[in-house]
Amino acid sequence: MKQNLKRFVGESSVIKLKIQEVINASMALRQIAGTKLPVLVSFSFSLFLKGLQPIFESYNESRLKLLEEFGTLNKEKNEYDFKEGNKAKYEKKYLELIEGEVDVKVPEIKLADLGDTKIEPATLENIIWLFKE
Repeated sequence: MKQNLKRFVGESSVIKLKIQEVINASMALRQIAGTKLPVLVSFSFSLFLKGLQPIFESYNESRLKLLEEFGTLNKEKNEYDFKEGNKAKYEKKYLELIEGEVDVKVPEIKLADLGDTKIEPATLENIIWLFKE
């Protein structure tokens, strides 16, 4: 048991991901977080999600700053309107943001560790980098 716990908690690798990949993974990660997993996998996954939280927060703060810089909030529609030329400027800066890379500490979770857990292929597609063979 001690060796298993060390594998799930202590062993991890750091990989570079584009911010867009992390954002794309968020829905799939939430779906898995709501699934019953073996206890050690669940613990490891929980620690992993907490480690991603600062990335999500920084992304949202940066995205909001860009929207405020280049657009004006239309409170009736609850969306941002852009003056001529500003939308292209916003899109350029936003693309720079999501193409940026971050280091992500990924736990060692093998697909076999999930046991009989059912995961939709569409969910798995966005987080395949999370699992070892």
